[in-house]
Formats: sequence, structure tokens, C-alpha cells
Amino acid sequence: MPDMRQITDINFDWRFSEHFSPEQVSPDFDDSDFAAVDIPHTVKEIPYNYFDEKDYQFVSCYRKRFTLPAEATDGAHKAIMRFEGAANYARVYINGEFCCEHKDGYTPFEADITDLITDGENVIAVELDSAERPDMPPFGNVVDYLVYGGIYREVSIKTVPLTYIDDIFVRTPCVSGEKKRLVADVTFSQPYRGVLKAKVTDSNGNAVAERSAEVDGSVIRLDWAFPAKLWDLDSPVLYTLTIEIDGDEDSRRFGFRSAEFRKDGFYLNGRHVKLRGLNRHQSYPYVGNAMPKSAQTADAKLLKYELGCNIVRTSHYPDSPHFLDCCDEIGLLVFTEMPSWQHLGEGEWRETCLNNI
Repeated sequence: MPDMRQITDINFDWRFSEHFSPEQVSPDFDDSDFAAVDIPHTVKEIPYNYFDEKDYQFVSCYRKRFTLPAEATDGAHKAIMRFEGAANYARVYINGEFCCEHKDGYTPFEADITDLITDGENVIAVELDSAERPDMPPFGNVVDYLVYGGIYREVSIKTVPLTYIDDIFVRTPCVSGEKKRLVADVTFSQPYRGVLKAKVTDSNGNAVAERSAEVDGSVIRLDWAFPAKLWDLDSPVLYTLTIEIDGDEDSRRFGFRSAEFRKDGFYLNGRHVKLRGLNRHQSYPYVGNAMPKSAQTADAKLLKYELGCNIVRTSHYPDSPHFLDCCDEIGLLVFTEMPSWQHLGEGEWRETCLNNI
């Protein structure tokens, strides 16, 4: 069965204005006087020292013209747009039509844009509010760090069949003995009836375990054990679980490991480990949070190899997937948090918080 999923990255050749107005969401709007920018991007480059955090707290506009593979508009596929991070409140428009909104600059969000796109050129416009809004975390009270603004993580569009793999959630509940136990919940975009193929491969692409299952529903749990190596601080062995159904394929990378806090300390894979770690903010001079993969991975390696850490705390929000992936690859534990800081709100704030979690 061929893999029909296609990922289109749309990180280059955007247009940006520090001033937003409603007419800018129109596909016919003339944005030729907007600044030409690439993603990741910050709404305001700031001095190295001595600046007012209000300098980057305003409503800006991003625009981008794009085309998609022919399959995206053939009626047999869907187009799903994904933002990895946009600070802080984003309203997205496709060809002048409102598409979605997201409150939180630290968690990714997706939107089905199938009914909004054409088979030719399309225009995306993003109204981005970078202010500290009291109706969404981490705001609502005092925040002791700078949040900056911008579409500062990558943007992509995936073209998938109408029934596609929506999520793969992997757990490793038993890591003792030669055979390690893998439990994975596979969720589909709508009820699927057919055969699912699952394969686990090592870092060299060699097959470790394979199986198939009959599916009739929206979710299936896979539970099986096979010989595998543990992920550990000095031997961060990683595997990839690939799920294939008719017309779609997706994968997740994982390690076999257990992490447990007991009264006498922390245990990794049943072994007592003394934790040596630091907190890490994702900000950089001048551009705030808007830095690419190379800088994210460099931070992880600095913590592990130069500072001698075996754990990092992401203060106080989920960090870049590039940073987290690198931690997984080099054997650096991560203590991650929801976007907040010493405050729990009520009503809309709490609903947004729960959605982000």
C-alpha cells in the first residue's frame, strides 16, 4: 500500500507588517510593501539590553501565497495546516475566510483547510496578537520571563486521505526482561475498517517487530512484547513505530524506559539516578524565541556535554520539538511543563489551559 501522505513546508517567502487591519486578510490585498520574512520570525528585533517588553506587544499580520499538490483538492483527500508555535493569540484566514484561532504561544495547533483552498494559488493571512492577554496562560498574573512574539516555529500543510492516522500515542509500561512491552493507541480521523500494519525499526532502519491487525472503529490499541534495548542516559537507544493503513502512513519515535520518583529519589529503568539539571528558557538575544533547529539542538548538546547535565526542565512551557528530539537522541532527560507560571485562572483561562495540556 503506497504512502499517500504529503507534507508541504511553507516557511519561506512570507510577508509581514507590524500593523494589522481587517482588509489585510483578503486574498486581493496588496502586500507588496510588507517586509519579506522567513519562518521562524520575531515580530520585533530587540536590543541586547534595556528594552521595554511592550516593544513587541502589538497586533501584526503575516501573509503567505502558496499552492498545494493536486491531491489536496481532488475530493479524496484533506489538507491540514499545522503551526508549531505562534505567540501569542493567532487568528488564521485562508483566502479571506476565517479558519481557526489559537490561544497560547507554546503549543502547536492544526486546522482542516480543505474547504477553504483552491487548486491554484492560495493566500494565508495570520492576525497575531503578541500582547500578554489575561484570558490565556501563561498570563493572568505576574510572569517573570519575556514571551516575545511572532510565528517563531515552523508551519506546514499535510495532504492526507479522508480517513487518515490522526494520532499515535506510545507507552512502554514494562521494560524489564529481554522482551520489552509496547502499548500504542492509534486514532483515526474517522471510523476505519480494514487492515492496519505496524512495524518497529531501530535507528538503522532494521525491522525489530512487525504485526498486522483488523480494524473496525476510530481507535485501536496495540499491545505486544519483543526483544529490544533500553533507552538510558549513556545509551539512548531509540526505535520508530510505523503505522500503515490503506492510503496513509505515519510514525512515532520512542525509547523503552521507565521513570519513577520514589521517596529516596529518582529511578530510571529501576536504577537510582542522581539528577543534575538546569532550567532552560528558549529565548535568544535580539530575536527572542525565533531560532531554527540548529540553535535548538545546540542548546541540548551544551547542557549534556559542556555543563554535565542529565536532565533539563523546560521553563515554563513546552520547548521546540527540535530541542526535545535532540534530548531524546543524546540521552538528556526532560521535565516539561504546561504554559503557565504560579497562576491558575478560572473560566475561559482554565478551558484554554486544559486544551493546551
